[in-house]
Amino acid sequence: MAGEEYLLFLNQPSMGGAFHTLGDYYYITGVTQGVFQEGTAGLYTSQSGDTLSPIQLAMTRSVPPVDSDSLREAFVENQQANLANGFITQEEYDAAIAGMNTYATVVD
Repeated sequence: MAGEEYLLFLNQPSMGGAFHTLGDYYYITGVTQGVFQEGTAGLYTSQSGDTLSPIQLAMTRSVPPVDSDSLREAFVENQQANLANGFITQEEYDAAIAGMNTYATVVD
């Protein structure tokens, strides 16, 4: 609601494909699960009734950031293993690697 304060847990896609578009943008984690409204006594509550205390918030700040390239690296490693095992051909590998940098186009 307008004028209210919210705590948002966001993530930024690090690989193309699906509905990802090129640019600097973020998704709310878990659609609405990453939205908490500020309440009394420093508590934040989600639409489903989950509550975050100041102690829990402090713990989330101390967690090291996730490696933004981990999904990309895992994808490449899996494709390399598939190629090495003969599960895919070199052409299929090349297409998969080229396709991971393909982004959707927004059309009006």
